[in-house]
Amino acid sequence: MDQQLTIQIQAPKISVNFETVAAALDAELQHYASLVVTPDNIKGAKKAATEINKLAGEIDQRRKDAVADVSAPIKEFEAQMKDLHGRCKSVRQSILDQADKYESQAREQARQLLTERRTELWDDASVVDEFRKAEVDDLAEKLSSITDKGNLAKSAREAIEARVKDDRALQDKVERRLLELERDCYAAGLETPLARQHVEHFLYADDETYRGQLQTMIATEVERQQKAEARRRQMADREAAVAAETQAESQRQDAADAKQADVQAAVAQAEQAAPPAEEAPDDSRQWRVTIVFEVATPREKNISVDQLKQHVGTRLKDAGIPAPSYIEAHQAEPEHVDA
Repeated sequence: MDQQLTIQIQAPKISVNFETVAAALDAELQHYASLVVTPDNIKGAKKAATEINKLAGEIDQRRKDAVADVSAPIKEFEAQMKDLHGRCKSVRQSILDQADKYESQAREQARQLLTERRTELWDDASVVDEFRKAEVDDLAEKLSSITDKGNLAKSAREAIEARVKDDRALQDKVERRLLELERDCYAAGLETPLARQHVEHFLYADDETYRGQLQTMIATEVERQQKAEARRRQMADREAAVAAETQAESQRQDAADAKQADVQAAVAQAEQAAPPAEEAPDDSRQWRVTIVFEVATPREKNISVDQLKQHVGTRLKDAGIPAPSYIEAHQAEPEHVDA
């Protein structure tokens, strides 16, 4: 086709009597160039400017007309060549559209075959949903992933198999980490091991990152546990001390109550043992006899008033004196010695 296309070119030529016209124009413009505008000739100056502008317009129009005449064959040639160019482009685009349609169908077929193969491999490897991460879109975009007969190419099969193996390897790694997590926690001294939710944000990290972050978390939990145990021991010690003090106070109160009960029982017994008061004859006189005497008791024995009154009553009874109906005792005031 290129050899059939023949183009003959004749350079356009425009002739003009430029020198003659230029000399005549300069002579005419010289008259205007020497014009000095004054109040007296301003109207004439404006008229002269209008005439010069009209002359310039006529010259420019003559130029445009000449260029248009010369350009007409060129414009016709351009239109014809663009038409030929457009015909080629139209056929080319039709071919490209068909090629795109074919490639789209091929990619969709490759995507379907890759997806089906990926599912088979996942099932065969017992990969659970959480770890089914292998992608096929990038492989499906490659036209080389499918053969002319519509089957998966070897490179595509090997690529998807490798990705599924990676999924299974990640699943094995995570399961192993979760199994070892409880062991590592107990080995570090934790009473309650960490659970998956505690390590979820770095569970899928590389081995070095995972191990480093896990050790940091376990160390933090061990420290927290030790502090909690220390607080529990302190609380237990305080509770034990309070309980011991409460028990001791209860025992002291029980002893005091028992001593008071003994004193009261002794007094009651003494009163019951005292002989009944003799009834005085009608012509007898009743006397109230007050006897005051001092009794010294050891300070270390801490003898109470009731014990003292019981002791006095017993001594009177032993002396053959009827038990008095009333005994009063109080601590004597210490004597002051004048200097």
